[in-house]
Amino acid sequence: MAKDVNKTPTVSVVVPVYNGAAFVKECLESVIHQTYRDFELIVIDDGSTDETANIIRTFNDSRIRFIQNSTNLGLIATLNKAFELSRGKYIARLDADDIALPERLAIQVQHMELNQNLAMLGTAYFPLKQGIASAVTLATGKGKIQANMLFNSCFAHPSVMIRKAALTGRESAFNPAYPHAEDYELWSWLLRNNEVENIAEPLIYYRIHENQISQVKNVEQRATAQKIRTELLQWLDVPFSENDFLFHQQLAENTIDWTANTYERAIAHIHIILLTAQKNPSIESKSFNHYLLAFIADKAKYLKLEGYKILRESSLFKQIPFAMRWECFFKCWLSK
Repeated sequence: MAKDVNKTPTVSVVVPVYNGAAFVKECLESVIHQTYRDFELIVIDDGSTDETANIIRTFNDSRIRFIQNSTNLGLIATLNKAFELSRGKYIARLDADDIALPERLAIQVQHMELNQNLAMLGTAYFPLKQGIASAVTLATGKGKIQANMLFNSCFAHPSVMIRKAALTGRESAFNPAYPHAEDYELWSWLLRNNEVENIAEPLIYYRIHENQISQVKNVEQRATAQKIRTELLQWLDVPFSENDFLFHQQLAENTIDWTANTYERAIAHIHIILLTAQKNPSIESKSFNHYLLAFIADKAKYLKLEGYKILRESSLFKQIPFAMRWECFFKCWLSK
């Protein structure tokens, strides 16, 4: 029976590409060979000057929708164009230099169907850098993700699947006011308005190389990430001063010169976040608290046993689980 090309697909796989001749064939093949078949593959060539377009044209599959930008629009505009063109109930992201495992779409669709409140689902991944390494797992569980996102994105962008209906209310999926961290901003927006999750199973191979945005545009990306962290803290209504927000950026980037004074300040800083979050009904407090307590306990190691002593004498110590206290002590002891 001939495939009905007019049928609305369940999943739209979105792949932007710019001068990706070295990897795009392997990427698209990984989508074409998915065990889950009900998808469209939207590939947008953002004005490539290499053989990218010719390689894409070698594919003969009715599910591929190939669009070429007449000029280079940049990643944010190209992604927004692809999202607007998408027809699926779900949008799955993949970058042109990454590879999807065969069961990726099947597993994510099943998970999204079983969890109708879920707006976005990311996965663990295998890094591709001079061969395949062990899997990298990311934060899972509502509270842990909420806490983690106060410091950095905890989603692998090429792994995510988004429920398209969850984007209702946004002018565009990716906000151009957040250059080079537009994904972190979108995940943060979804986090504030919906349920988001990661699964621990690695479902993509994620290529790490020097041409990635995070490597090339590090300064701009850092400034945008700082803006997003501040907005998340403001969403929690944390009563921070401008200096407190700056200190939080240093905590997130681990650029603090650790002394007794800075560690005491960090403990007080985390304590304020914990107290404020208790008033927010959308926070899953148990794992949220656990993540932040583990975060601050881990920093004691920079001061060795003095750090453990400072933590033990702090107002947070009684909230720290017994096993975590011992782990902290041994880290500090081994750092002597």
